[in-house]
Amino acid sequence: MKKNKILIEVIIPQSEQARKVDELMWQILWEPLGLSKEIQNDFNLDGYEMILAIKDQDQFVGGLIAYQTSTDSYELRHIGIRQDYRACGLGTKMLVKLETIVRSQGIANLHAIARNASRPFFEKNGFVSSGEYLDHPDFLEHEITFVKMQKGLMPNSA
Repeated sequence: MKKNKILIEVIIPQSEQARKVDELMWQILWEPLGLSKEIQNDFNLDGYEMILAIKDQDQFVGGLIAYQTSTDSYELRHIGIRQDYRACGLGTKMLVKLETIVRSQGIANLHAIARNASRPFFEKNGFVSSGEYLDHPDFLEHEITFVKMQKGLMPNSA
């Protein structure tokens, strides 16, 4: 994999670019498990949607989808990087970009529901477990469980 000019962009929800990020998320997160594209609808939330995308030239190679769930919180719903772009810090860079944007809006807390395999990534990036574990029937057969995690973005936030 040759990395050219890597950019992290904010994507407008409901746009053609947002549709491409949704497609990429399905290819990375759910298609390998044999899950349908409709599974994504199970994870949508009410509230303002923020989409970030990593582009290498004109090709999407990673994405992040988060929702504002209250006046002081965002929930990170999905983060995924194409296999050939992993382990080089792009996920962390995308997460830092999200944190910078939402912190500038006065958001104090960032929450995530992390897959068991993703927990170390979130912990490395300052998230802590809330101790609440979740199951989803479509993922249990793949031995995938989830844990709620959180990160305070402002001094003295939880």
